Amino acid sequence: MKTATAPLPPLRSVKVLDQLR
Repeated sequence: MKTATAPLPPLRSVKVLDQLR
């Protein structure tokens, strides 16, 4: 799933990581 967030902006990836945590 991390690969899918790669194309997206870093702000979104950070929010996703926070949610997973």
